[in-house]
Amino acid sequence: MSPQCRTVPCGSPLSWEMEQLLWLGICGLFVSCTGAQNISSSRPSYLISVPRVIRIGTPVSLSVTVFTESPVRVTTELFNGNTSLRQTEKTFPAGSTGLQILPPILGSDLISQSNYTLAVNGFIGENVVFSNTTVMKFMSKISSTFIQTDKSVYKPGQMVKIRVVSVYPDGKPSRSNVNIVIKDPKGNMIQQWLSLDSFLGVVSREFQLTKTPPLGMWTVEALVNDIPTEKTFTVDYYVLPAFDVVVQAPAVTYYGANLTGNVTAQYSYGKPVWGTLTVTASLSHLGTAMTASQTKED
Repeated sequence: MSPQCRTVPCGSPLSWEMEQLLWLGICGLFVSCTGAQNISSSRPSYLISVPRVIRIGTPVSLSVTVFTESPVRVTTELFNGNTSLRQTEKTFPAGSTGLQILPPILGSDLISQSNYTLAVNGFIGENVVFSNTTVMKFMSKISSTFIQTDKSVYKPGQMVKIRVVSVYPDGKPSRSNVNIVIKDPKGNMIQQWLSLDSFLGVVSREFQLTKTPPLGMWTVEALVNDIPTEKTFTVDYYVLPAFDVVVQAPAVTYYGANLTGNVTAQYSYGKPVWGTLTVTASLSHLGTAMTASQTKED
């Protein structure tokens, strides 16, 4: 009896940095097959999931689940156009779940950056029990880079502390060298560090602003594996408030009633502020505007 196979259309893709997955049978590649064994057609015999994205230097892992009572030999082959790049084969025991891993793709293997096809076939003995292909997306980015600064706004003359973190898709730290460039608001390169070695994927540097730097939006650019990542920070004059003023007043007051409240003024280090306080209250009632003001000295 020939196997009956069906492909279930794909739902919404999951976004990488957790890696997009194709549920083969839930998202386009999985084929549930019956006919090799006496299994109800409503019950799938196999479940396979694979990443949707291929990255240079990262193995392609397939999760294979076998629901049948016989072991299944699964062959997997990755094509770039009509050229076979990688292939592997593994036998999965009946009723088991396991991983099948294709060796990583190297830069020298690339013929083009499109037309990647993954072909998966399952055998019980010499009989083909399922066979299907899916198109995979190529992504040249082999690592993710994040840039951090200790503040978002700096004053002239302050020190800018920079941290660059690079990780591979599996979460392991990148071992690639890092180039860091700092540019002023006009795009002029002010500072650069080239071919920096990282420690567990982390590179830290400090940049001293001059007393009279160009004001505005500055840029930190990190280059890892020829892939740029940017982060901006602002350089501007700003003055922290010398003291804070807190006004406490009722949320509702009635016409004709006295309006009472409290005003507290404290320096940032906690001491009270001594001086002259002026409080002004405005009220609009039935089209009539009224204003009252009171001044008090301490």
